[in-house]
Amino acid sequence: MGLGLVTVLNSLLLLIGSKWGHQVCLFLWIYITVFTTLISNINNTLRNSNFAQNFLIVPSLTLEGYFTLVVASLICKFHEKRDECNSYTEMHSSDGKELNSIENTEQI
Repeated sequence: MGLGLVTVLNSLLLLIGSKWGHQVCLFLWIYITVFTTLISNINNTLRNSNFAQNFLIVPSLTLEGYFTLVVASLICKFHEKRDECNSYTEMHSSDGKELNSIENTEQI
């Protein structure tokens, strides 16, 4: 039951983070995913470690790592997008200041 609730929370965090661009939710998704994956694999390894289980752990860890990298790249894209917006507004605000200073010198 607890793992199911964590999965629902994780899904909601990923949905909110990707849909509305809340980077905190995406960071939380990464942390929860890494934590639950490590705990699950440690628990399964300590309970019964055999070749078949180890054979299944590798693809599972690979997929978890892949999805974590996808979310990390999404966070980087959000940073780039925000930086572009900031530079765009700075460019236009500096153009406005130059225009105002030109208008002030023309009025004198």
